[in-house]
Amino acid sequence: MVNKDSTSTPGYTLYRGDRLRLLLPIATAAEIEAQAEAKADAAELSAAAEKAAAATQKAKLTPGIPPKKIISAPGSRDVEIFSESAMESLRTEVDSMESSTMRAGERVYSSLMNDRGRYHTIPVINPCDVLSLAVEFENMAEPIKYLAGEIELMAHLPPQDFHITPMLFLGDPGIGKTAFASALAKVLGVPYSKLKGSEPSFSLTGSHSSWNRAAPGLLIKQIASHDCAAPLFLVDEMDKPSGEHYPIANALLDLLEPENARNFKDEFFQIHFDTSHAIWIMTANTIEGVAAPLLSRMRIFDIPTPGVDQRKRIIEADFKKLRNRTGIKVRTNPNDVMMLAERVDLDLRKVTRIVRDSFITALGHGKLIARFDCPSAAKHSMGFI
Repeated sequence: MVNKDSTSTPGYTLYRGDRLRLLLPIATAAEIEAQAEAKADAAELSAAAEKAAAATQKAKLTPGIPPKKIISAPGSRDVEIFSESAMESLRTEVDSMESSTMRAGERVYSSLMNDRGRYHTIPVINPCDVLSLAVEFENMAEPIKYLAGEIELMAHLPPQDFHITPMLFLGDPGIGKTAFASALAKVLGVPYSKLKGSEPSFSLTGSHSSWNRAAPGLLIKQIASHDCAAPLFLVDEMDKPSGEHYPIANALLDLLEPENARNFKDEFFQIHFDTSHAIWIMTANTIEGVAAPLLSRMRIFDIPTPGVDQRKRIIEADFKKLRNRTGIKVRTNPNDVMMLAERVDLDLRKVTRIVRDSFITALGHGKLIARFDCPSAAKHSMGFI
């Protein structure tokens, strides 16, 4: 360092280094000192950069607390799904989890914190779009009309009041209940999930992080993965026994009740959030086996078996879809189509498989006309008087 005391030699100063003292020109000593200061500043900056890089790498390797998202003002159709206090609680809960446990929920957590945030959007739905489904699903005319009325009502209510009454579709297997739910989700423009009525309740609620193979529930996964506040869930075969200690009906009792659904809890993240805007459709072959408390929360529809004319249109639509997707114009004989449509002993799932198999067979033999390979009709036993 430069000695601040004067020396006996004009134009020179005493420079004191770590281990030596030199008499140097004043300009030279000042330059040496400036270089030393610059070197110290560079070392300090480098150390800070290394510390920041280490912190970033640690955040990548261990699920810690991501930076808080700056949320812009919600739009006119946005509703609050997660309160501010719930998000803070979520951050605290995740920070206390073991890294191995958190891996199951890392994607959901990252989406909530950095992508989706607290607010999600109520879709704008035109009732006429729902009514248009009657062309393809003629046997669903009653629930279609009911849904269109519900959606018309929702258009006149504030977004936070959006709630479609849960529905139960009763009817034989293969009459289009599941296909209708999938088509409805596309028309509504909402996310769609299907699960079995025999699944355990924690498929919806999530399982506590202390459990083996713990994971978040389907509800929070759907909310985290999409901007929509009203995903559609289809619970199929509600009348089939689950044989579980935690039947799915336990979770549905709260989810189908709007007041309870507004404060629903995901067990994995230990967070409460609003699921009251979700759309629920249940299916069952019979009302037997469906708990009475659940029935009281749903609008019940008896879905008739599709008639011959509807079945004919379904067959033709299936062929058209295959032709459009493959670009190969395999045709069908109208008489064969009518014959298959009249086989009312075959449910729609079997009819769809027959159509698909006939198309594949025609392609394999290089033919442009498909022939149906139908099973023999069941023979009725003869009685004697």
